[in-house]
Amino acid sequence: MLWRLRFIPLLLIGALGIGSAATPAIGVAKARGSFRLDNATVYANSTLFDGSAIETGEVSSELQLNGGARLLLASGSRGKVYRDRLVLEMGAAQLKATENYPIEARSLRVLPAGRDSTARVVLDKAGQVGVAAVNGPVQVTSAQGILVANVLAGGALNLTPQAAAAPSRVSGCLQQKDGRFLLTDMTTHVTVELQGPGLEKEVGNAVEIVGAMIPGAKPAPGATQVIRVSELKQAGRKCPVPAVGAGAAAIPVLSTGAKVAVIGGAVAATATTAAWASGVFEEEEKRPVSP
Repeated sequence: MLWRLRFIPLLLIGALGIGSAATPAIGVAKARGSFRLDNATVYANSTLFDGSAIETGEVSSELQLNGGARLLLASGSRGKVYRDRLVLEMGAAQLKATENYPIEARSLRVLPAGRDSTARVVLDKAGQVGVAAVNGPVQVTSAQGILVANVLAGGALNLTPQAAAAPSRVSGCLQQKDGRFLLTDMTTHVTVELQGPGLEKEVGNAVEIVGAMIPGAKPAPGATQVIRVSELKQAGRKCPVPAVGAGAAAIPVLSTGAKVAVIGGAVAATATTAAWASGVFEEEEKRPVSP
């Protein structure tokens, strides 16, 4: 009987070891105060596990992940942190990543596109997702993996997810390369290939088009998708033609003043970063959370 009593603690220790090994830590959360982690109030810092639910109160929290990603979760924000992504459910988050680590916001995925890029994501009550590229470029894709926007350094967009089958609406300078028609949207900086009648005579002009993505079609080099045009309107003549995939500085403002696009089921409109809790993030960056 005595040997059995001695053996029971060993079994318990072994079981605890197996449980810990099954859920390894993925990083740590820090704050200058309290925050909620998996429905428990914690102070100063706590270990993060895959799927941890975190909610900030009056102060922001810093999340440092073992893979190298560094996130700031603004005050009044909530999300779930995983080994390979942060799912933002409320408020705002800022991400600086050295690997493929996105923020999921509603049905969109936001990912820094450069090694030193910093992305800022804000959810509002109207259903919009604000995306700002604080340092370096940032990419936004849909849940289906379609590129929705290239946000250039210093730029910002307000994005509203819609049904994936929503018609595309893009504007920019129409180009022709190797017999194929390409257009880089002036709002999202996404390059698409166009198919349809009447494109030849508009090459070199600024145009606005409405169309539908052709599923499974292989786009020309430099483009992300193929769109069959159903409506085409000239918006300006003889615009300067940038290289395929060039930035916004090379694309003129259309005569109609259009600043809204629809790509991959998301409506994109230009925005400014000033309204997006920038003071909170900038203050946090001035001083490290750790003492």
